Amino acid sequence: MLNMYNFKELKENLIDSFKIVNTISLELFELNGGLPLERIKRTFDKFSITYNDEILNFYSQLNGVHIEWEFDYDQNFNKKRFKKDRSSVKGSIVIPTLDEFLEEESQTYLSFWEAKLVDYAKDDLMNLRCIDYGWPYWLVGVPSVGNKIITDQIFYLYQDDEDFSSCECSITNYWSKCLEFRGIEFWEEILIYGDGYSSKEKEIKHHLNEIFSITS
Repeated sequence: MLNMYNFKELKENLIDSFKIVNTISLELFELNGGLPLERIKRTFDKFSITYNDEILNFYSQLNGVHIEWEFDYDQNFNKKRFKKDRSSVKGSIVIPTLDEFLEEESQTYLSFWEAKLVDYAKDDLMNLRCIDYGWPYWLVGVPSVGNKIITDQIFYLYQDDEDFSSCECSITNYWSKCLEFRGIEFWEEILIYGDGYSSKEKEIKHHLNEIFSITS
């Protein structure tokens, strides 16, 4: 396997940051340990999918993440709000387990999105492997072509979109940024539009600094 991203270190940083912020409301906090490589390869074989180094690397360190959190400024008077009328901030990370990622999406889940799409985009939807279920307004995944999963580009929809948009972003970069930004709502705009181009960037970075003391 290629030498790739250290998700274990990021996992420890994530755990530490939520321990420090004891005033945050954690509705769910699950970080599953990684899987042995042989177990991962057997799962690829089970679904007749070609091995992929990036996917093997991630799931050998983390077999899925599910975190739901909320921070209430009304209960933390020492923290500075970004807007006076914004009293709380939420975050959500739902990275599927390996089995959930490799199996075909259920028609029940996809029907919500399919109804909104133009006809030629519906085939793309059926070939999508979702990589984050964190927000109901946002669907993101990587395409599968035959028995291969393409991991150097992500495709996404917002809830009112009729067709997919794409972003030159690897699956590793997406997952690492999702964890680094603690899944805070609208974080993905910074990834898509780049630093300095998202209308939400200043607000997101303000909240990350106030809540988690993240300054980058």
